[in-house]
Amino acid sequence: MKEYGIPGGRSRPDSAILHAMIYRFENFAFDTLKIELLRDGVAVPLERQVFALLSLLIENSDRVVCKDEIFEKIWEGRFVSDSALASRIKSLRAALGDNGKSQKIIRTIHGQGFRFVAETRVQFKAPVGSAASAPVDHAAPSPGARPSIAILPLRLIGA
Repeated sequence: MKEYGIPGGRSRPDSAILHAMIYRFENFAFDTLKIELLRDGVAVPLERQVFALLSLLIENSDRVVCKDEIFEKIWEGRFVSDSALASRIKSLRAALGDNGKSQKIIRTIHGQGFRFVAETRVQFKAPVGSAASAPVDHAAPSPGARPSIAILPLRLIGA
C-alpha cells in the first residue's frame, strides 16, 4: 500500500483511486494522485498535515469547514490545541502566498471555521496506465449551485 495525502494520513490501496483530481487555482495545481502542490509548475513542499488540510478545505470549498471537523479528519480525533490548527493554517497560507489579512484563498470565518474561496477549475485525470480518455477540465460549482447529473449512453468496445 502507498500512503496518500488524505485527511488524517490514512492509507488506501492503489486500486481505490479511480481518478485523480487536479484542482487549479490562481497559479497553483493541486494534484491528489501525485500528492503534490505546484506553483507555476514548481513543487511546493508541504508537511503531511498541511497537505491533508488543503485537501479537506479544497474538496469542501462549497461550505465552511468547522474546527471540530478539521480536528476529527486531520488529527483523527486526538486532542490538539487550537494553536496546532493555527500553525497549520499559517503554514498553508504561507505556501499559497495568502495571509490572514487578504484571505484571498483561505478565509477565516470567525467562531465557525475556514473556507477555501479561490476560484477553482477541477480536472479529472485517469491514473497512469489506464485506458481512460484524456484529462477533462470542469469548473468548480459556484457556492449555492444546485448539483446536477448527466446520464451518458454506454458504448461497448468492439460492438
